[in-house]
Amino acid sequence: MRVWLVGRDVARLEATAREVDAAGGRASVVRADLTVDGDVAAVVDAVCAETDGLDVLVHAAGVAVADAGPSPTAGEIAAHHAVNATAPAQLTAGLRSLVVARRGLVMVVNSVAGLRDAPGFHAYAGSKHAARAWADSLRAELDGHGVRVCSLYPTQVATPMQEAICVARGAPYEPDPLLQPEDLVAIVGFVLDHPGFEVTDLSVRSARVSS
Repeated sequence: MRVWLVGRDVARLEATAREVDAAGGRASVVRADLTVDGDVAAVVDAVCAETDGLDVLVHAAGVAVADAGPSPTAGEIAAHHAVNATAPAQLTAGLRSLVVARRGLVMVVNSVAGLRDAPGFHAYAGSKHAARAWADSLRAELDGHGVRVCSLYPTQVATPMQEAICVARGAPYEPDPLLQPEDLVAIVGFVLDHPGFEVTDLSVRSARVSS
């Protein structure tokens, strides 16, 4: 596949690009901070300049910070919404015609916090509920165009973000029992490889147990 990798850490993006190339794909790195409107527009421009269609658009960027007090500040709310809800909506709007052209898949990596309450994570949960509402609306708008929209709701995933949350709360970080990043990759691959049906919402939890 032709792949565009988007994020802030160029070194990690380039390492992933080498893996894609080694596997027979072709990867391009697009450095962008999704909280910056100009960067989001630059991502759209870069992709549109190099292709006329997208088979899959995966929104995997996210930010989660435990609220410092009983109520999040306006800044905390805005920071969470910028990455978790606003950027996916803006990117999809800019790339929508490319996805429609290929009758592709829009994969929104949400969170279990987008389905239920999340004490101590008010700003995060609010942004994930917003992302859920946006994805539902997008699915309705694209009904009849052959485009599938899937929202994925995982429980905790073993990532540096999860580790940082544990450190901030003074809790031990135990990654082994959690969902692993490759679990989510497998799910995206499964949904992509089965165009005959649409998975609209998918909740996933780890089946691993602590040793």
